[in-house]
Amino acid sequence: MTLFRRGNRRGNAILEFAIGSSMLIGVFSGTFQFGCTFLQYNKLQMAVADAARYAALQPYASSTTTPRRRC
Repeated sequence: MTLFRRGNRRGNAILEFAIGSSMLIGVFSGTFQFGCTFLQYNKLQMAVADAARYAALQPYASSTTTPRRRC
């Protein structure tokens, strides 16, 4: 009877490791995905700001709406 109980504890440890490691992998992959999404959002925001800054600095002719070319 004691051999049966000792073997049962080893099975519990494997089961706890499997559940715990799957939860940790889920948490780490979620954190990684959030970081990648935040990085892409930041790149997009900076690209839009740079484009707005570039467009604001272009000289325009007063008679037309087309920008003048710089020589």
